[in-house]
Amino acid sequence: MASPCGSLYTGQGGEQKARYYRCKGKEPAYPGAPVCDCSVVDADAVEKFAWSHISGFLGDAERLEQLARKWLGSTAKEKIGYTARIAKLDQETEEQTDIIEATEAAAVARHIRKGLPQAEAVEAAQKAVMPLEKALSDLEGQRAEAEAWQKEAERLQEHVQSLRQLAAQARDRLGALDTEKQAAFLAVLNIKVKVKANPAAGRAGSPCSLLKWFADTGRLVPHLTDEAWERVRDVAEDRAYRKLTARQILAGLLYKARTGCRWPELPEEFGAHESVKTYWKRWDKAGTWERIMERLADEPGVPVFEEASKVPPLAIKGELIPEIVLDSERLMENPYRRRPRRGRAGPGA
Repeated sequence: MASPCGSLYTGQGGEQKARYYRCKGKEPAYPGAPVCDCSVVDADAVEKFAWSHISGFLGDAERLEQLARKWLGSTAKEKIGYTARIAKLDQETEEQTDIIEATEAAAVARHIRKGLPQAEAVEAAQKAVMPLEKALSDLEGQRAEAEAWQKEAERLQEHVQSLRQLAAQARDRLGALDTEKQAAFLAVLNIKVKVKANPAAGRAGSPCSLLKWFADTGRLVPHLTDEAWERVRDVAEDRAYRKLTARQILAGLLYKARTGCRWPELPEEFGAHESVKTYWKRWDKAGTWERIMERLADEPGVPVFEEASKVPPLAIKGELIPEIVLDSERLMENPYRRRPRRGRAGPGA
C-alpha cells in the first residue's frame, strides 16, 4: 500500500496487539534525517473498506451491466470503423500498386528511348518509383495496424460477455471468503491501494444516519439486482424525480451503506451526491425507505460498513479480468502465478 509521501506502508502489530500500517518514510535514512508526516493507519479498517469496496463493485450486477453495455456500445462502433478503414486501405493499396507498375513501365520505356541499355533503364526506373514504394509500405503498415485493433475490439467483446457471468456469480462466492482467501483474491486482481491523504482526526456532527439505520436494525445491505428492483419499483417510483431516477438513488444509498464512503465520494453514476442525500432524508422521513427495505429483507447482501472514520481517502486500482475472477478458486491457490495479459479496468475510491 502506497503512502501520501510516495513511500510504502508496512504492517505492524498483530496477535494480541492492534494491527496498523506504518509508513517507511518515518524511518530516517541516517541519524537526524527528515522523515515524513504520514499518519499510522488502522489496518483492520482499511482492509475492511478495500474488501467491501471491491466485493461490492464485483457483486453489483447493475454497475457491471452498465459497464458491459458501455464497452459493447463503444467496441461495436469501433468494429464498424475498423472494417471501413481496412476496406479503404485495401482500395488505396491496390490503386498505389497500379500507379507504381504504370510509372515504372513508363520510366523503363523512356530510358530505353534515350539509349540506355535494358538493365540500366530498369534500375533507373526502380529508383524513380522509390517514393511511391515507400507510400505503399506506409499503407500496408496502416492496414496491419487497423486489423490488429479490429481483432482487439472483437476480443474485448468476448471479455465483456464474461463480465455478465461475473455479475451473476460474484455476490455468492465473495461473501463466503475468509480473511486469508480475501487477501489471495485481491492478489489475483492485482489490487493496488494508495493512501491519498492522512485520515481525518475525526468527523464533526452526528454519525451517518443511513449507516446507523442498518446498524440499528441489524439488516444486511442488499444487492440491487434486476429482480430486486422489480420488487420495490412501485414503492420507490411513487413520485416524479428530477435529473435522477429512483433506481439511481437507491443504488447510491446502498453503495454508501456498503462502502462507508462520505456523501461527496459517491461515484458520479449515482448522480449528484447532494440530491441522493436529500432523497435519503425524504425517504426516511416518509417511511419509503422502511417499505423498500422490508421488501428486500430476503435478498442476499453484505454487512453495513463500520469504522469509516478510521479510513483515509484511498485510491484503489486493479485488473478487472472476468475470466480470471471466474477462475479464482484455482488461482487463489497460487495468486502470483503468471497470468494472461488482458485489458485493465478497476474501481477507484
